Amino acid sequence: MSLPGGLAHLDMSGTQFDNSFVAGLLPSVPISTPQYQVPQEAHLCWRIDQDVKAPRLEEFVHSSCACRAASDDVASVLRDAMKGGREGTVDEAYRSGGAYLRTLGLESLPEITRILDVAMNPNSLYNTYRDKKRSYNVNARKLSVDADLKPVVEFLQSQGLSKSEVIRVISEHPPVLSYSVQERLQPFCEYLSSIGIPSPGQMLVKRPSLLGLKVEDSLQRMVGYLQANDYSLEQIIKFLETTL
Repeated sequence: MSLPGGLAHLDMSGTQFDNSFVAGLLPSVPISTPQYQVPQEAHLCWRIDQDVKAPRLEEFVHSSCACRAASDDVASVLRDAMKGGREGTVDEAYRSGGAYLRTLGLESLPEITRILDVAMNPNSLYNTYRDKKRSYNVNARKLSVDADLKPVVEFLQSQGLSKSEVIRVISEHPPVLSYSVQERLQPFCEYLSSIGIPSPGQMLVKRPSLLGLKVEDSLQRMVGYLQANDYSLEQIIKFLETTL
């Protein structure tokens, strides 16, 4: 069975498994076996056939929740693939992006996969924890570490964020990795400063989902309405930090 979808290939032939279910394999590391190719858009369940010592596709499980590998053996194979191991290959953008996120302190493979999938896959099934009402990331594309990820991280650090705070912002709003610093992030922080917010960076740490608002399309109108109705700066800050 061959299914469409941008596939990375992981040869699992000859691998020994226990007879168990392996649920929620990582959608950003799709798997192909001699019998099956798995599309990127699905979360998966595999049943391990003990008689033939090979995996077979049991069912597709479409889910927006963060996935977990229920087998240490399979999880280790996926980790090897993420590291560019000999067992398989992964799209270079995901591999290098994952390696860079690990340098920031992110260690969880499912979390790294979720972040990169939201940032790079326009059809991602993941929902971020605080952004469930958001639509798909229209800026999603294959990202370069040097051209995209590093400039975003360095900009956040220039706003006074520590490494752990940068991780928090990225984890809670992965699309930020696909935003342009010059066209989106810098104007966003400059606008917050212009209305009297003393530390735009710390506001983003408290409410990373604010970054989903475009300055001219949403943020200015919202703040303008509050100002026109005599909201104080403190009330506006509280509104931005707790309501959106």
